[in-house]
Amino acid sequence: GRLEADHPGALPSHALCLTFTNKAAEELARRVREATAGLGLPEGEEATVLTYHAFAAQTLDDYGLRMGLEPGQRLLSEAQKWQVVVSLLEGRQFEHLEVRTLRNVVGDALALSDECANHLVEPEVVRTASLEFADRVEIRKAEDRTARTSALQRAELAEVVAAYRERKRELGVIDYGDQIALAHRLVQEHPEVVEEFRARFPVVLLD
Repeated sequence: GRLEADHPGALPSHALCLTFTNKAAEELARRVREATAGLGLPEGEEATVLTYHAFAAQTLDDYGLRMGLEPGQRLLSEAQKWQVVVSLLEGRQFEHLEVRTLRNVVGDALALSDECANHLVEPEVVRTASLEFADRVEIRKAEDRTARTSALQRAELAEVVAAYRERKRELGVIDYGDQIALAHRLVQEHPEVVEEFRARFPVVLLD
């Protein structure tokens, strides 16, 4: 088509392809290899195909020292994330969260932590917004009371998320959500990293 005719073209090594899952990355890499197999390109002339999290992790390994992060920062496993949050709940008093259902509280806190990281929102912002919403709700029916209680619980969960972030900093560890948020902060604070990527990858395919 017209776009293909106007584009000067690029070698596979100049293309960065990002997708969401390992399976999708494997499939995309296979399709790119098959599409370029008959072009007689030199050995090793391949596109870079990664998941978003893997790309973020690689970026932090390569450039993280510029923001004080050591290469190969230890990544928490799911079990370790649970252990850290459980330790934060010991002896902690809540007014609205039902801590007797510990599994739900830990799971909800970790889910909110990931949501904050993926949307680049600080937990303190979530806490403030939740409290403001709870203050605005007029209790006229049962649904209103439920909405208000949920907002107050979310505010307390946000406090747990903030404590979880602080504990990770103390331990010198990160989780998958941190990879995205830290990589985003890195390129915001260091535009020279962006320029290096633009020079290296003039073509970017985002799934």
